Amino acid sequence: MSIDIYDQRVRLKPKSAYRTGFLGPGAPLEETNGIIFPYTPNISVQHSVDYSRYDLVHTNYQQNAYGKTTNPNIQITGMFISQTEREAKYTAAVMHFLRVVTKMHFGQDDLAGTPPPVLDFDAYGQYNFRNVPVLVGSFSFIYEDGVDLIDVTADGQRLQLPTVMNIAIDLLPQYSPNRQNSFSLDEFARGTGYRKGFI
Repeated sequence: MSIDIYDQRVRLKPKSAYRTGFLGPGAPLEETNGIIFPYTPNISVQHSVDYSRYDLVHTNYQQNAYGKTTNPNIQITGMFISQTEREAKYTAAVMHFLRVVTKMHFGQDDLAGTPPPVLDFDAYGQYNFRNVPVLVGSFSFIYEDGVDLIDVTADGQRLQLPTVMNIAIDLLPQYSPNRQNSFSLDEFARGTGYRKGFI
């Protein structure tokens, strides 16, 4: 599967230095450099602003004081079909990748104490989502009853997967202090701020 800069499919990819999620059963994702949703997923984005209210007496209306604009919440629900062995291995790799990127290095690891990685989220071009830095806040796999299972060998291990599986992922935008300090409302209003991953 070839990847180019004009590819606007929905993708969740690691930073270039992070390869841990591609180990073991996650190896099929190395070819696509992360998760590419094979079918158009549902994407829900909620933006909100926090205001404090001035509680004035003997008034019909209260004034609101701006507090902050909070990080948007991004939820993705996508379908993964496993009709062939290749598709099933890809689904297994997606499941493994999500499990890995939501855990820290621990115990005897060389990088013990390192938190889960910040990933990049891309979808549908620059004015939608382009290199948005995100953490995986939660995810769920739905093993539905009434769906056939397929036998597959992934990384030398036999397993069964549903031929149709919905995977839901909650993403938490995570902007570093340096990136936050580079924010300019004028740039964002002109559209150039999207290049820095702001949404």
